[in-house]
Amino acid sequence: MQIDVFGDVEAYGWRLRRVLMAAVRVAYEQGFDREELDTSSIPNWFISITDGGSHEEAIPVEVLAGRNAYYAARDQNEWDVQEWLFCFDPDLRYWHWWDLTSPGDRVAVLWIDTRGEWDVPCEELWWAVYAAGARSAEGLIWMSADEWRRQPSIGIT
Repeated sequence: MQIDVFGDVEAYGWRLRRVLMAAVRVAYEQGFDREELDTSSIPNWFISITDGGSHEEAIPVEVLAGRNAYYAARDQNEWDVQEWLFCFDPDLRYWHWWDLTSPGDRVAVLWIDTRGEWDVPCEELWWAVYAAGARSAEGLIWMSADEWRRQPSIGIT
């Protein structure tokens, strides 16, 4: 997925990695055999925009712009953080995180492993991509591992 970001690409990468790593950690540590998952490891800015944006003064401007871009581009309803987290159930998810790279200024590329599937339902991933501060995102694009190796990873601290 090729992503045009609002603001600094490294800051974008840090936000996206942080929220996706937290979701994967929740999936790994808590499982999905309960009615509600603990959200304490999910970043506050993500919870705020996912559950209605009640504390917008604490949300980075790029995140607010990304939320608005998501609603304009994806024509989807507002997400609930519990609903979003339950999408990370490995039995329901057809993709695995791979990497986030940048071929240039304000452009990020999200790499996922689709397990060879051509049609990959991943609206939860689209939400995270935009919520982290994406201006726009192009759908899943098939690219070679060689292309991935040529781009530096971003958002790693």
